[in-house]
Amino acid sequence: MGNRAGQKRGRLRPDPPDRFEPAWSVTAWEWQIPLALLVVGLIALLIGASLVGGPRGTAGALLDIVVYLVIYVPLTIAAMYLTAYIFGLAFGFLKTAVIKLAAISVFTEAVDKLGDWLGHPFVGWIAAVLVTYYLFSYCFDLDFRETVLAVIVISIIRFCLGIGIFLLLANLIGGG
Repeated sequence: MGNRAGQKRGRLRPDPPDRFEPAWSVTAWEWQIPLALLVVGLIALLIGASLVGGPRGTAGALLDIVVYLVIYVPLTIAAMYLTAYIFGLAFGFLKTAVIKLAAISVFTEAVDKLGDWLGHPFVGWIAAVLVTYYLFSYCFDLDFRETVLAVIVISIIRFCLGIGIFLLLANLIGGG
């Protein structure tokens, strides 16, 4: 499957400083649709949290979203770099990859939470997994095998990086 943005399969790479593309040359899946998914996901999380938990729920949801984006997205970007290097995949330019990843993360979190709020957490989780695979495949132009491989390997690497950061922070806070 060829990349929609005409990118050569290779690695997640930073935007070249001298590259300029007019807005009309970038497909909607590069930033417009991911940005819309990010906004819809944020709104859904905030509305759902306020309906379920009131003002405290909304404040908690905001904190959850910030922590999620500040920790989860960078860990996933690091895992994407490793996965791209190991398997020779391309996730596009860094700027659009971050937008896509933030959109996928927040939107699927909203899908998962919706299941929780409706009293069906397993259904929400299954729906979030399916939406994650679909969006990851479509946003990053991966075929089925590449999507499954990339998502599983990225999840494992992100989990290991998360454990490492947690242990480092626990060690620093614990003073030992």
